[in-house]
Formats: sequence, C-alpha cells, structure tokens
Amino acid sequence: MRVFINLTHFKSNMTSKRTIIILTIFSLWLLPSKGETQEMPDSLILEMERTYNKERKLEILWSIVRKTYRIPDYDTTIYFAHRQLDLATKIQNQRGHVNALWAIGLSFKKKEDFKKAGLFLLKAYQKYKYMNDDKNIAVSSHHLGQVLVETNDFEIALVYLQESLKNYQKLGDSTSVAILYYDIGRCFGSLNQFEKSFNHLEYSLTMNKKDNDANLKSKIYNIKGFNYYRLKEYKKAIKAYSKAKEYAEGLDDFEKKSAFAYNNIGEVYIEMEDFQNAKKHFEKALFFKRNLGDSELLAGTLINMAKLALLENQPSKSITYLEEIIQLLDKDRFSNNLSEASVLLAKAYKRKKDLTQRDLDKIMALNEQYAHHISDLKQAEVRQSMISTLSKGKLENETQYLQEKVEKTQYLTLRIIGLLLIIVVIFFVLLRRKERKFKLFIQQMWKDIKDI
Repeated sequence: MRVFINLTHFKSNMTSKRTIIILTIFSLWLLPSKGETQEMPDSLILEMERTYNKERKLEILWSIVRKTYRIPDYDTTIYFAHRQLDLATKIQNQRGHVNALWAIGLSFKKKEDFKKAGLFLLKAYQKYKYMNDDKNIAVSSHHLGQVLVETNDFEIALVYLQESLKNYQKLGDSTSVAILYYDIGRCFGSLNQFEKSFNHLEYSLTMNKKDNDANLKSKIYNIKGFNYYRLKEYKKAIKAYSKAKEYAEGLDDFEKKSAFAYNNIGEVYIEMEDFQNAKKHFEKALFFKRNLGDSELLAGTLINMAKLALLENQPSKSITYLEEIIQLLDKDRFSNNLSEASVLLAKAYKRKKDLTQRDLDKIMALNEQYAHHISDLKQAEVRQSMISTLSKGKLENETQYLQEKVEKTQYLTLRIIGLLLIIVVIFFVLLRRKERKFKLFIQQMWKDIKDI
C-alpha cells in the first residue's frame, strides 16, 4: 500500500514537473519572439531549465544566443543574451559576460538601432581590452567604428577603425584589412578629405584582389561615385556608379544595389541639368525599389522624382509622387523623408496655377499634421510659408471676419457696461429713498416718545 502511494506521488510529481517545463518553454517562446514564428532551439531551452549547474546553464544560454542570431531572430537573441549577462555577472564569469555584451551589440547593429549597438559594443571592446584579447579587440573596434560611421561620428569612428586596421595587419588577415581600408576611405570621404578617401579605396581594391569580393568592389565604386559627385566631376561619378552596379550583378542584394546606383546616377544627371536621363534612371530605381517593398527606400526616389517634376514645372505630377510618400510612410514615426515630402508638397501646391480651395485646405492640414516633424529654423520658415500660401481673397475674408467679430464683441461689451451702470444707478436711488423713509420713521418715533 505504501509502495503504491509513493509510486502515485512520484507519477504525480513527474506529471506536474513535465507540465511546468512545457509551460516554461511555451512562455519563453512567446516572450522573445513577440508574435514571430521563428524556429526556437527547444531542446536547448529544456536542458537549460532542467540543469542546476550555473556554469552549464551559461554554456547553454550562449548556444541559444548563437543559434537564434544565425536564424536570424535578433529580438530573441537579445532576450537570451540579457539572461546570459545577468547569470555571468552573478557567477563572475568574464567570458560569458563579454560574449553576452557582444551578442546584444551585434543584434542591435543588425536591427539598425545604432545608438544601443554602440553602447554594448563599446562595453565589449573595453572588456576585451582588459582581457588582452587581441583578436576580439580587432573585431570589436571594427564593428564599433562601423556603428559610429552610421551615426555620422566620423572622426571618432576613424580612431577605432585605424586601431582595428593595425591589429588585423599584425594578425595577417588580408580580407579584414581590405574591408577596413574601405570603411576608412568612406569616413575620409564624409569628412571631405577626398585624396585620403581615394587612396584608402584604392588600397582596399588592391588588398581585395586575392578574395575578389564583388560585394566589396561594388561598395568601393559606390563611395568613389559619391566622392566624384561632391567634387562636381559628374562624368567620373556616373562611371563609378555604373561600375558599382556591374559588380553587384549576381549578388543576393543585386536589386537593392542597382536601385541605389540608378538613383545616384539620376541625381548626377539632375546636377548636369540633363532631366531626360535623370528621369530615365529614377524610373529604373523606382522599378527595383517597388519590388523590394521598403517604404523608406522607395520614398527617397519618389522625392527625387517630385523634385525633378518641379524643375520641369510640372507641380501636379510632383504632387502625385509626394502624396504617395505621405500614404506610404508611418505618420506617427519621425522620418526625414516624411518631413521633406510634406514641405515639398506645400511648395508644389504653391506652384499650381489653378490653386483651389481644396488645395489650400490640404496645405493647412499638412501644416498641422506634420508640424512635429519640423524642428530646425529653416524648416520653421518653410512651415510659416505654408500658412502664407492662403490666397489673398481668403486672407481678406479672414481679416474681414475677424474685424466684424471684434466690432460685435465691442458692441456687446458696451451694452453690458451700460446695463451695469443702469443697475447701479437704480440701486443707489432705491437706497436713497429707503434712507429717507427710515429717517422719517425715526423722527416720528422720537416725537411719539416725547409726547408720552
């Protein structure tokens, strides 16, 4: 009987433990995925929840982090990396701690949240420095430099990129050296140090001969094109952008690189006042960008098409492109494209010869709807000009209406003041009469008292 009870109790415990484990796995799957249906390393999670050995738990967490990063499922990676970070801190495991920082930083970089990425990558870099880990110092300083480039902190980025370059040269890693020359060349170009930029880009091409990385070549010629564009050497810019597109053929992101190349060449042709060729290249860029399905990417070329239409004195066509951007982009999220489109749309309406009341209402609606996107003084002036686009007749009507309203208010105020004065006068007259009656009453009463 006792044996039966023990067995029953054991089975009950096993069932409850199994239920708890299943529920734990399910809840862990829900938390990081945020509704996504990515495949999760369930067996690793189950093993992690079962083990009581903290060092083993840390190893499993690191395996989960690496696996989810490769899927990729960056939200899940960040979730488990934070758990790894907490556990590594508690048991004072330096390697587990720095690995978690590194994974979080890289995940935020992939998500293009560069501020958060920079914060965690910097912590990882400092930790690798403390540990004298030369290989990871080179890797982390490279990624940190790339993040700083994305946040336009080019001078600080150069410090980390050049440190990474020296380390990779010592390690004899020619592939990473080639990429670093490209990144440094990009930085110098953004700082208008074009000679240094071209030199580093050429070094990158030389170092890349062994690997013959078409993706890197495409990026190098894209930066060369941008440098030539800013130097107003437009024919060289077109040639460089065309080479960037050629090297992109066959790559996974060929459509995206081609879209950028066509868009960039279109911008060069606008500067050359060759509007026909500009339009042709923008249309090709639009074709690729519409297939990619990236709204912000598409908005960039639509803005260029709208600007071109205004240059060709076709405000109605410009309005069509700009209104598409307004429909495409998230109205509640700050976006330079949305802000620029709303300002350009007001300008386009101003250029229309047959400006209607509906157009004027749209301008005023834009002014109100996108006011929070307009932050600097220049845009504030444009915002003011959006208000001034009201027709002269409407302004006169508005003024007349306000004057009539003021006159009515003044008349009403005078009537109220007059009425109050009449009330005060009546009050004092009645008070005076009451005083006289009261005085007569007192005199009569005093006379009666004397008679008595």
